[in-house]
Amino acid sequence: MVEARDWINKFESIKDYSGWNPILEFVPDGSPPHGVTSVWGIAGVGKSAPVRSFYYKSMIGDLEPVRKYSWVDVPQPFDLTDFCRQLYMDFNSDDLEEKETAAVRMIEGQDPIQGCRKFLQEDDYFVVFDGLCSIHDWDQIKEVLLSEPIKGSIFVITNEKGVATHCVDDREDRVFNVKGLGADTALALFTKT
Repeated sequence: MVEARDWINKFESIKDYSGWNPILEFVPDGSPPHGVTSVWGIAGVGKSAPVRSFYYKSMIGDLEPVRKYSWVDVPQPFDLTDFCRQLYMDFNSDDLEEKETAAVRMIEGQDPIQGCRKFLQEDDYFVVFDGLCSIHDWDQIKEVLLSEPIKGSIFVITNEKGVATHCVDDREDRVFNVKGLGADTALALFTKT
């Protein structure tokens, strides 16, 4: 929670700049939308920042809170077991005792894929998959973890428009392109922060 509050205090001043408004306007009631939402743009443009702001605001209760959270950097090369291990551990990161129990279970042989599948069948979760690189990787995730209808909220962050649209089953209203700032806007932001 401290990390969430620090992030919001530090980056709240940049929310009105290019790339933020479409994502924040997409969730006017403050509740993460159920289903999959994609954010894409070139590397280094700042795709993660608006998602992280929304994620943290939900986490600390500034927006409608959810029960479970997880932010996972997608491993490259992609490995589903490693991905699920990270996701499973992050779902338990708020409670040290739960996190320790989850780690012990995995050491004792519990399949992290099954643990993730169980979490993803629950209501009220907010998950971010940051750095998804390919349609093939998404298809693996979807086939193994998301074969049932999605009850929570998943944000996918990628550099590729094709990957972004594939993840949301070609629903263009769930795809957001974060673009770079113009020179004047970037200078104003730099001066302000």
